[in-house]
Amino acid sequence: KGDLLRVGYIMSLYPDYYDIFKSEFKNEIKFSRLSEQKEKKKFKALTIGDSFSEQGGYGYNNYLAMNNIDLLHTDRYISLNQFQTLYSLLKGDFFDQYSFDYVILQCIERDIIESIEEMKTDKSLSCAEINDMIEKKGETKKADNSFKFPSDRVLKIPINAVQYALHDDYLFDEMVVKTKIDQDLFSPENQELLFFKHDIAAVKKNNNESNIEKLNFVLNDLNNLLKNKGIKLIFQPSPDKYDLYYDFI
Repeated sequence: KGDLLRVGYIMSLYPDYYDIFKSEFKNEIKFSRLSEQKEKKKFKALTIGDSFSEQGGYGYNNYLAMNNIDLLHTDRYISLNQFQTLYSLLKGDFFDQYSFDYVILQCIERDIIESIEEMKTDKSLSCAEINDMIEKKGETKKADNSFKFPSDRVLKIPINAVQYALHDDYLFDEMVVKTKIDQDLFSPENQELLFFKHDIAAVKKNNNESNIEKLNFVLNDLNNLLKNKGIKLIFQPSPDKYDLYYDFI
């Protein structure tokens, strides 16, 4: 669903996919967003992450908020690199103005090493700068994503639909991999797995020992900086689908 279909130009075969979640998640947002925060400054937890943390009512942060965790979420446009952003917030005045017991730092597995490669640990981000970002975001006109004719999508989507039906293993638009799995793991039941090609490309960097040592240093450094402020760090890596379902391929 979602990005996999969009970047791979694949038809939505299961439009009722999200219905399985609706009994528990009503898509009612219970957490607070940094961009909308005006007065309250004390929370139980702060979440900083990527699109995995931007799932609205279906996300883990909303699940926590629904279970009485008072939570503030850092909007994605404020935190394009969550590791860099956390360092920058620690160097600025953010944690002097806001109080937390926990910081939940989330990152999708395929992007973890890339996210720490070009960091500037001495860079700061102040509350005034965050407010400027929020104001500029509000003034920015929404991008025009409407369908324009002619478009290669007119041909790609029906062609890919045929390829989807004909092939057990296929690469859609050099972006999305379809492959068979040996069990019915999903709802609706089927023995197919779709995942980003980048999941495979990231394996080499993520399995490099020196990269893992650097990641370990970064996490311990962030943990110590937060600990000095009386805050506990929770690191939440979100596994790639290729990794999570590897044994079933």
